[in-house]
Amino acid sequence: MSSVKREGASGLSKAALLVAGVLMFPILGWGESRQLPAKEVVVGKPYAQWEIRYPEAAGNPYDIEARASFTHEKSGATRKSLMFYAGEKSDDGPTWNFRFTGTRPGIWSIETTGPGNLGGWKGKIEVVASDESRRGFLTTEGRAWVWSGTGRAFVPQFVMMNRPSAFLDAGSVDSVKIGRVIEEFAIETGFTGFHFEGGGGKWFESGKSNTEESFKNPSHLTFEVLEAFIMRAYEAGAATHFWLYDSDGYGGKGGPKNLGGPRSAPAKRVLRQIAGRLGPIPGWSIGYGFDLHKWADPEELEWYKEYLAEHLGGWAHPIGARADPQDNLPGPDTINREPVSDVFWSGDYAGHYDKRVPYRHYVRTYEQFEKAAFQEDRFRIRESGQFQLKDYTPEMTVRGLWHSTMAGGVANIWGNLLPHSQNDRGSQPYDNGAKGTIRNVEFVVDIKGAIKTYHRFWFEKKRFSADLVRDNALAGGEPGAELLSSRHPTPISVALRGPDQKRFVFYTERT
Repeated sequence: MSSVKREGASGLSKAALLVAGVLMFPILGWGESRQLPAKEVVVGKPYAQWEIRYPEAAGNPYDIEARASFTHEKSGATRKSLMFYAGEKSDDGPTWNFRFTGTRPGIWSIETTGPGNLGGWKGKIEVVASDESRRGFLTTEGRAWVWSGTGRAFVPQFVMMNRPSAFLDAGSVDSVKIGRVIEEFAIETGFTGFHFEGGGGKWFESGKSNTEESFKNPSHLTFEVLEAFIMRAYEAGAATHFWLYDSDGYGGKGGPKNLGGPRSAPAKRVLRQIAGRLGPIPGWSIGYGFDLHKWADPEELEWYKEYLAEHLGGWAHPIGARADPQDNLPGPDTINREPVSDVFWSGDYAGHYDKRVPYRHYVRTYEQFEKAAFQEDRFRIRESGQFQLKDYTPEMTVRGLWHSTMAGGVANIWGNLLPHSQNDRGSQPYDNGAKGTIRNVEFVVDIKGAIKTYHRFWFEKKRFSADLVRDNALAGGEPGAELLSSRHPTPISVALRGPDQKRFVFYTERT
């Protein structure tokens, strides 16, 4: 498949074109009618896109703000899509795009606001019901992670991905590689999501030096990769979670310091680009980064959430951040591991940072706040002397999937980074036969079938729901101070039941 296009072909007719599954609309400019052509889209199908010329634009085009407001004529529901700069065209001049995904059937009216030719356009778009159930946007309801279209709760089990640049081939989106990765990890293995690490320079056109000038404007290629990946993952039933930054704790190489600060012009441009380009696309969430306790504070995190949410204009995407680790905790092979991590700021979800989380700590993670919970460290299979007390064996990985679900539904990030010779930040397949040793425990990575069994049991069979209640007395009593250990694993026996006393799930180990 060719590269995902951000620019429409010149000389488009008034009729919309369907390109790579994206509904494109004609370029609109001065001297034409101020009425947008009426169009039709299917509910939950991303996305419709319009392009408008603004040849008189002055200054940095990424600093020009304009919006398209959508109003459902029957219910009054509204969405606002931020326009984003789509590039300079030799024949048409600078162009801005805006997007829309139908969230409910009916007629939606459209009105644009902004400087010059970007404002003053009006129109209508009809959203028709889908013949199939569309998952809709990723959101949270109480402690549950939920697909808004179906209303179904699930447990986001994200698998680590390479940075977006790894999905480029000769300057274009490598759709074949994206499809192959999603097939491997979502369809065949059964992960319910994908995770992209941050990296300040990867959002920008140039990242050769750590200066504000080199990180000036957003990179179209990075966004093209994320757009393509998010949509392909969504069609496969998986969510996408990405971090805005890496860490500013190591010389400012991956966080907002090299941009001039979190509220600098380059940092704001990227947040607006995320809102405009990705906001109307369903199926993703965002965290601020990692090691936040070393360089971010609650005030900064609150600003980032409010600024991004304002520019998202009502498109649902959970916004959060990772917790402060309890570095003074004993190792994970020690029973006394109280308390769990200190969540010093909480957005749409509560992000935690704990080592080798056993079942009872998943329960505490789940219950700590009246909102969705996320163990937002990366639980990796690898060999590292520095991290041997936090890294996972294959057996611990499978147990972690079940423990986090039996606790009520806590999100996680997983990765197989063996063998070292093939590791470029992204996870390797979970049946690649790679050998490893953690604290004298030898293992072979061959758990693809076990992960798929977990997925089939809970999600293909639609057994997981937000109303399940822990009732461990049914399984023989509360579990003891069990460990998630590479040397001395302690088995558990726990249960969930429906509030109607008609649905029961029992989970027991080594029985």
